[in-house]
Amino acid sequence: MQLIKNKTGETIGFVYHQIILTPSLSLIGIVLGRCVFSNKHWVGKIINQKIYAKNGKIMGDLLFSETTGQINFSAVKPDIWPFLKSIDNHQCNWIDISDQWVENVELITIFEES
Repeated sequence: MQLIKNKTGETIGFVYHQIILTPSLSLIGIVLGRCVFSNKHWVGKIINQKIYAKNGKIMGDLLFSETTGQINFSAVKPDIWPFLKSIDNHQCNWIDISDQWVENVELITIFEES
């Protein structure tokens, strides 16, 4: 499992078995290769242990964690296939990365708006 940390180091989500979860364990994204998708479209890319938005700004740092006990994977497992099927365009464009961070917005908001 990987923790998604914001600019201040707060955990804002998780990547677990290539799915992206909020801290409340809601499924909001999926990782296909290095590309990150919401339930409808491409949101960004994972490069050098960071999640970048389409505009090149950092959405979060990825940090490995050995702790998986707090995630009940069976609770979100039924949602994964419909989520994956809802992505009709798997195109993942080039991103010019920057060292700027996305404004202080919750991860779920970024995924819904992108």
